[in-house]
Amino acid sequence: MLQQAGNHRLGTVTNGIIHGQALIAAIFPATKITNNSAGISIQEVGLFDSIQNSTTNLFARQTYSPINVFPADSLTVTWTVTIT
Repeated sequence: MLQQAGNHRLGTVTNGIIHGQALIAAIFPATKITNNSAGISIQEVGLFDSIQNSTTNLFARQTYSPINVFPADSLTVTWTVTIT
């Protein structure tokens, strides 16, 4: 997460299909992830409670197989949070 720590996005929160569920989505537009023509590999995303560096707490984290991203690519990260 350190490599992209400066690439914050404020997610959009919408109601889920069922009561007690929230969908949180953030879109990283083309050229905002990397300007490197060779691309980069993304293997991790995080959901934080703030976009302020001094007060940020990690709410959720997911790692996965590498996804190669190039300057023309955009990336949408979606979290489904269920409160029971």
